[in-house]
Amino acid sequence: MKTKIITYLLCLAMLPMFGQAPDITWQQCIGTPTENAYFNHMVKIEGGYLIAYRVSEGDTMISNFHGKSDAWLVKTDSVGNILWERCYGGTEGDFFRKIIPTSNNQYFLFGISESYDGDVLNTGPHGYWVVKIDSLGNILWENSYGNDRCSAKDADLTPDGGLVMLGRTSIASGDVSTYYGLNDLWLCKIDSTGNLEWEKTLGNQGNENAIIIKVTQQNTILLTGGFTDTGGMIPFEEHGWYDVWVVELDLNGNILHQFSYGGSHDNLGRDIIRTEDGFVIAALTNSNDGDVTGYHGVPGDDQPYDCWIIKTDFEGNIQWQKCLGGSETEYPFYLTQTQDGGYIFIGLT
Repeated sequence: MKTKIITYLLCLAMLPMFGQAPDITWQQCIGTPTENAYFNHMVKIEGGYLIAYRVSEGDTMISNFHGKSDAWLVKTDSVGNILWERCYGGTEGDFFRKIIPTSNNQYFLFGISESYDGDVLNTGPHGYWVVKIDSLGNILWENSYGNDRCSAKDADLTPDGGLVMLGRTSIASGDVSTYYGLNDLWLCKIDSTGNLEWEKTLGNQGNENAIIIKVTQQNTILLTGGFTDTGGMIPFEEHGWYDVWVVELDLNGNILHQFSYGGSHDNLGRDIIRTEDGFVIAALTNSNDGDVTGYHGVPGDDQPYDCWIIKTDFEGNIQWQKCLGGSETEYPFYLTQTQDGGYIFIGLT
C-alpha cells in the first residue's frame, strides 16, 4: 500500500502554565503522493524554513528531477507555505544530509552524490558532496571531496565562513592521504569557495565511527563516536567491543585532546557539548562495568541499549555519569544545555 511521506511543520505557542500542553498555532504538510520521498534535514531561517528530502521518482510538484534519486530542497515561509522547491543531482543517487546556513543568506548543502552529470560537475572521486546556493536555491558552486569509499556523516560552519566535514573512509585515495585500516574517520576543511585547506584521518586498524562534528564557541572542533581495537593514532586500550571516543581539534586539524570511556560491551558516543567547565557526552551503552554504572538490564553485546550521559572536566576526567532507560533500547540523538545549567537530551525509546 502506498503511503504519503510528509513533513509536519508545527509552530507552538508556549503557555506559562507548567505541564500544560502547548497550543498548535499552525501546521502544514509537505511531501509527495508516493512513498518514495524521505525527510533528511530542516533548518529555521529568516522568514521561514528550509527542508531537505531524498526523492526517488518524479512527481508533478517536484521541479528538475534528474533520475534514480535526487536531493529535493523546499523553502517555505513562516507558516509553511512553499516559496520555491527544486531538485539537485544527476542520474544516480544523490541526497543532502544537512543544510548549513551562512552569514550572508547563502547555504551549504552537505551530502552524498554518486552522479557525474546534471548538477554534479566534478569528474574526480566522489565522497562528500557540497553544494553552495543563494537564497533562491541557485547553485553558486559544487564540489566533491574524499574518494569513492567515503561516507559523509556531518559538517559544521567554521568562523571564516568555510566548512569542516566528517565521515568515514575505507581506503587512501583521492583526497584521503592516510588510512589505518577497516573503517577510519576522515575530516576535511574547505574555505567559503570550496577550496580544500586540510584533511586528516583518525583511526586504527579497527572500526571507527562518528556521526556528529561541532565547531565550538571557543573555535575548536569537537566530535564523538566510537572505536574498536588499539593502535594507529588512538592511544587507548579498549574497554570492550566499542568504546566512546571524544576528540577535540583546533581549526587547523591539530588534535588538542582525545578521551575514551566505556565498559566491556558496546559503548558509542552520539552527541557532545562543550560547557564552561568541561564536556557532556550523550552515548549509548549495554555495559555495566568499567566507567559505566546503573545500566537497566543484564549487560551484554546483544542486549538493549541505555542512554548514557557522561560529564567530564576539560582533562577528560569523569565528574559524574548516569544511565537512563528501561528494559528495552533507548537511543540519544540530541543534547543541549539549559539556561539554568541543566541538560536536555532527545532520544528514542
